[in-house]
Amino acid sequence: MSSNTSTRPQPVAPPLKLMAFNSSRQSRPSTIVTMQPTIPKGATSEQYPDGWTACLVDPCIVRQIHATPGFPRKLQRPPKKNYEIRPVDGKGLAMFATEDIDVGELIVCERPLVLVQTTVDLPDQLRNTNVELSEESLRQAVITNLERRLESLVDQMDAKFREQYLALVNAHHDGSGPLLGRLRTNGFASPDFDIPDGGQHRFSFVSNEMSRVNHSCCPNSEYSFDMSSFGMELRATRLIAKGTEISISYCDQTGLYSERQEALVSYDFTCDCPACKDHVSSDRFRKLLGGPLERILSNRKTTLDEVLRWIKRIEDFGLESTWAYVDCLQFVEKKYQSKGKKEKVKYYRNKAYKHTLAIAGKAEALQSMILP
Repeated sequence: MSSNTSTRPQPVAPPLKLMAFNSSRQSRPSTIVTMQPTIPKGATSEQYPDGWTACLVDPCIVRQIHATPGFPRKLQRPPKKNYEIRPVDGKGLAMFATEDIDVGELIVCERPLVLVQTTVDLPDQLRNTNVELSEESLRQAVITNLERRLESLVDQMDAKFREQYLALVNAHHDGSGPLLGRLRTNGFASPDFDIPDGGQHRFSFVSNEMSRVNHSCCPNSEYSFDMSSFGMELRATRLIAKGTEISISYCDQTGLYSERQEALVSYDFTCDCPACKDHVSSDRFRKLLGGPLERILSNRKTTLDEVLRWIKRIEDFGLESTWAYVDCLQFVEKKYQSKGKKEKVKYYRNKAYKHTLAIAGKAEALQSMILP
């Protein structure tokens, strides 16, 4: 087991906050509109209940998607619906548990409405001129260009999916058009794709029901993306009692209060979760989750009881969605294994599996079962 959480593969990045723009004046292959998985012309959402995703991406991304082993397999559905979406005063729509939901349990699995490559080129008329423009002028030109491309994307969407996209909230009024504003407000950053030019590029997913999940700095669920089914999965990271609002973190939940507040500015709300209300003690504990905890877990003299206390503190601060929590669980599992406590080993291995499943998806969860 590695106690260095920084080297562990990350699942999907937090939801998209800022757009990344390619202001290079060198031409790259244009993005195209395509539906993934590919569906017959004229097909309806009733004929294909798993749905499909309208994509605005470089053609090489489509090839990567199709090369995924098993693509496109059917979505994994929960045995029964365990949530509802309803309005909340001051928060718009929100998702609530309609029954108790256990750790690792699947809440939502859906194909995104759209996948958009958000690093886009300058318009041709600007790329082919030597006129020097200000950074803000370039930014606005790219925003306008992307809005036009999104118009083409939305026009080609199934009527039902288009209606769902347009029903989402737009919290961005900084020059973004209505379609780009919805993408920036509701986007989840996607897994990494490789672009032949080797540059830094960003991609954003927008889903229907998962985009209704509100933020908390101590969330009770996490999402991951499965490329083979092209599906986003939302799972509980701690027991969610019936009637409780389901939440995810829109920012790095291990960050300090000031960092989290800065990351949330563009979402047009003020977080009032427990970690923000009592940010002094929250910050004090979060500072320990990086290097200090890593050193504790890598120290051979660290005792079982010491790490059990860490597990309790992480739970008290609502940070079960973090890799630090998984590392502590695996440390305890290994200690019990050395003591020959088979039942304890089974309990903590199962617990670590469920949390890894919720944080990163099935592939990483299965890998976590293999101890060094």
